Amino acid sequence: MYTENFNFRRKVTPIKLTYQGSNLIENYCKKLIENIKKNYIPISNNTLGTVEFQIVVDRSGDILLMKQITSSGCEVLNDYAKLIIQESFPFEQFPDNILDSYLDIILPIKFVKE
Repeated sequence: MYTENFNFRRKVTPIKLTYQGSNLIENYCKKLIENIKKNYIPISNNTLGTVEFQIVVDRSGDILLMKQITSSGCEVLNDYAKLIIQESFPFEQFPDNILDSYLDIILPIKFVKE
């Protein structure tokens, strides 16, 4: 299981990794998170909150499962977070030396004011 903390602001802040495992998997997940961040466009909603998703990615870089685990308390933020994740796929396939058939990632997305 890979857990990722990152905040969405007008300027995206550095991410904090809490995954402890293979450097290959960690590097793949970092690239995936950076890809998701590229799809973020600031929205004019002053609501703050955190929405958390579980995503399962297969070897080919496709989403097998995307499930909202927690709500930000604002449906607009929840839907927007889901949209930017969906627009980030398909992603690149796993490197050959990652033997796992899928990665299970917990992805909290925080919407905060600067």
